[in-house]
Amino acid sequence: MNPGKFVRDVEVDTDIDEVPAITTSDRLRIEEEHRGAHASKNPTWVGFATPLKMLAGHGVEAAAEEAVRPSARESPRIWSAREIMESKDDTPLEKEEVQSVRGTPTGVLCEQVVPLLRYLDRKATKYGDPRQGGSYVELTDSNVEQIQIRNLADELVRKTQALEQSEAARRVDEELLGRLQSQCKEMRAQRAAAELLLAEVEGHNRRAADRTWEELVARVGRCLRDYAHWEVATRERVTLRELEMRATALMAGDRRSRQRVAKRLEAFMSMSRDVVANLKVEVTEVLRRLRLRRRADEWTGRE
Repeated sequence: MNPGKFVRDVEVDTDIDEVPAITTSDRLRIEEEHRGAHASKNPTWVGFATPLKMLAGHGVEAAAEEAVRPSARESPRIWSAREIMESKDDTPLEKEEVQSVRGTPTGVLCEQVVPLLRYLDRKATKYGDPRQGGSYVELTDSNVEQIQIRNLADELVRKTQALEQSEAARRVDEELLGRLQSQCKEMRAQRAAAELLLAEVEGHNRRAADRTWEELVARVGRCLRDYAHWEVATRERVTLRELEMRATALMAGDRRSRQRVAKRLEAFMSMSRDVVANLKVEVTEVLRRLRLRRRADEWTGRE
């Protein structure tokens, strides 16, 4: 069991209103047991300077002046430690136990630690009180405020840079939008000019097609009329030739031959009328195929 652990066990209770967990007699008994056990294990322990003793010695040197001045307020840790060394209400047996503790490493350690704890409590009270000028709390708050200011400044710089980048991107987008709008206007103007030119070309092609169609219709009409006239003239020449031959034979023959020639002449005239009618039908059909009904009607009416 470490002697420092016993002191730490005594210092655990930090509430003023609470009673210490163990009594003085119990502490002394635990200390005697610990001392006997440690002496049996290491008889030469008393003669050596342990790290805890060295720490206590340095603490006493640092807190010598502070230990002389009385503190306005002692913490429960100091009260518990002093209770071990300065108790006046103990029984004779407990006083003998306290006297036996004095001079031992535990007693020396308690005598050295009490001023150190008092010094530390005063410093903790001073630097923990925000009303004290230049207190630890104020310094901590100042450091925190500086850190916050630095963080806010960094954040402001980042946001400023982001704003500048956004502004630059916006200007680039505006320039691009202006170029696109100008290109759109140019393309609209080119489209209007192309539509106007297309309308002119379509009108010219339409007029040319109309002229070509009219010329084609006139030419087809002339061809059909010429063909009809040629065929009729040919039929007439053939018919006249046959009539002349029939008339010559009739004049040389008898009555029966004249009757036969008259019947043939009548049949020829009827066939000629049929040929002319068929020719008209064919010409009309050709004109209708060429979508020239008005021309066909005019042709039919004229004939």
